[in-house]
Amino acid sequence: MSSRLTGLVFLFVSLAGYGANVEKPTVNGGVLDARNYDLKSNGSIPLNGKWIVYYDELISPKDPKAGFAYTDFPEIWQNGQGVATYEMTVLLGGATGDLALELPQMYSAYKLYCNGELLAENGKVGTNRSSNRPQWLPKLVNIPGNPEKINLILQVANFNHALGGTKVPVVLGTSDDLTAKRKLAETVNMGLFGILVLFGLVFLSIYAFLKKEKGVLYFALMCLVWSLRSVFSELYLAIQWLPNLDWELAVKIEYLTLLLEASLAVLFISRLYPFDTHSIINRILTYPIYLFIFFVMATPAALYTKFLNIYLGAAGLVILYVIVVTVRAIIYERYGARFGVLGILAGVGAFSYNMASYLGFFEFNPLLYHTFYVITFVAISLALSYQLSPKASKMNTSDEMRFDDFIKY
Repeated sequence: MSSRLTGLVFLFVSLAGYGANVEKPTVNGGVLDARNYDLKSNGSIPLNGKWIVYYDELISPKDPKAGFAYTDFPEIWQNGQGVATYEMTVLLGGATGDLALELPQMYSAYKLYCNGELLAENGKVGTNRSSNRPQWLPKLVNIPGNPEKINLILQVANFNHALGGTKVPVVLGTSDDLTAKRKLAETVNMGLFGILVLFGLVFLSIYAFLKKEKGVLYFALMCLVWSLRSVFSELYLAIQWLPNLDWELAVKIEYLTLLLEASLAVLFISRLYPFDTHSIINRILTYPIYLFIFFVMATPAALYTKFLNIYLGAAGLVILYVIVVTVRAIIYERYGARFGVLGILAGVGAFSYNMASYLGFFEFNPLLYHTFYVITFVAISLALSYQLSPKASKMNTSDEMRFDDFIKY
């Protein structure tokens, strides 16, 4: 068992650090010198470093340029709303082959020029809220020709979100390499979506026959809610399918699915291991989340996105509670609890990895991230299946002190 666990840990660490062994050039003074860097052999380059920036200006390639500064890119604006133009140049060696740029979602609209020509845009860049149209759609765009120098001018505008700018770098690489990685990421994302929808429908069908088993209903809803979140975050596949979907609605779905999943997790774990949870703690955790849900539904993104760290903190407390409950279930040998532990560990790993990459500690790896969640839901479904068996009701009948016994009403 320990050797298998060691192997899994080694695999995940390898995936998390994939491509990080080769020293990559960075942008310095608005220039990245990649003339001695082989993109085919060494992989793609995140365009991190000191870019030229023109704050409070939207500058096109033919516009006169003055009053610039240097800034670390990617960057999040201290004042979330406004406009800015970023510029940098990549120096390339000969015969680089077909190149491409991987563009993340930005807060919350952008327009990118490459060597003087418009290459990509998200939404509509404007100078105020009425003229700006936000959109989150990560893109992979090919760079035309085989240039020896790439000049990038990036206009960014935000009047709809608490944050401005971007947390994630633009990535330069060969078209074949970036396309292959993109297809793999989308395939894994779609695999997770399909598995969760299937699990959700199967357990809803089971609940139709076992009306008293609320845990089955909660797990089915958890699967369906997270399946929705899986296509409204990270790669934002839902926006690819529905490019004209209202941005405000899409962001609400992303936030609401996080909060709904946290509340459902408390309800589910209290049904899965009723001897190891406490009704008062359940309410302390879920009632604030219900208020957050109402707040997100009732206010615009520019307001409720300011409190993302609070929502993540609430989700973190739920995860901590679930860990404590699962440890108790193991100590008291609840039937099937070991599968629950595996699922919880994978879920905690996915959440922690996502937060670490969000804060800039790791380059996000969608394969690793979605693999964690596949393990999470498969393992928890097995734990639930064990709890539904007749043997579980006999083995879980216990004379030891329950969590509720610690606090009397």
